[in-house]
Order: sequence, then C-alpha cells, then structure tokens
Amino acid sequence: MNIQEISDLLEEAKVKPETRQLVKRLIDTLRQLMSEHDIVQIRDILSSGTDLLPGINGGGSIVVIPGDGSDRCAPVILAIAKGRDARSRHGVPNVMREVRAHLIQCFEISEVVILLTDRWDADLMKESEPDFSAYLARQFGRKVLIPIVSWKQQLTPYSWP
Repeated sequence: MNIQEISDLLEEAKVKPETRQLVKRLIDTLRQLMSEHDIVQIRDILSSGTDLLPGINGGGSIVVIPGDGSDRCAPVILAIAKGRDARSRHGVPNVMREVRAHLIQCFEISEVVILLTDRWDADLMKESEPDFSAYLARQFGRKVLIPIVSWKQQLTPYSWP
C-alpha cells in the first residue's frame, strides 16, 4: 500500500478532507523522523508530551496512544506499538485494546488510526478485526486503521482488515 492507496482508502471511507491532509502530513513527518529516531524513541518522546510533530498536532488534531490518549479526542490517533508481548503495555495487543476503548469514547470525533509498529502479524490483530470490520461496513462514522511497519528506517503501510 502506498500513499495514493492510503488517500483512496480515506476518500472511500468519507474521511473529512482536512483529516486526509493531516494523515498525509503525519505519514510524511514519520518518514522523516525514522531517519533520526527508532520507534521506541519516537513513542517515548511523543508520550512525554514533547512535540515531534510541529505544525501537525496544533489544536490537538492527533492523540498518541499509549500516552495522551486517555482524556481527549482528536480526528487522528497515532498508536505506537513495539513487539507482540501481550503482557507489555507497548505490545500490539494492549495498544490495540487501548485504541478500541478510545474509539468508543471518541466515536464522534476520531476518524483514522495509524498503527506504527515494528512488526506486522495479522494474528496479533485478530482480537481487533471484528471491531474494525464493523466500522468499515458502516455508512456513516467509518473508522480507518492504517498499519505502518517501521523496519530499518523504512515505513511500509499495510492494508487491513
């Protein structure tokens, strides 16, 4: 999946134009950040409240999970997960549980979830698949999840579910 396919997916899901632009800028910024930082550094810096995304997160348009996602809503959720360990707060299973809970709380506002992770394993996403399949099937209020794998300073988006 490339940036054009992501744009097409967002348009098909009727994501607001300003949110689509925000997603594009966020992915471009993440690509630049990956040349200087690894996924753990990006997660830790963003979770601490430091703004690595100047000009993007102004006005609270992005929520970072884990991190600042528990008490506010935004059109874009940046979920950062490392590893497959279900016992780790930062593993894919727990990060996705937090994302799903956040989407329930922020259903009216959140439109897009970008999952930045160090591995893609569809089995780790089985628990979340019914929720996102249901979101995509809705005529209104669709939610789009874009998994992006960070490997050797490269970002590779995947199509899911």
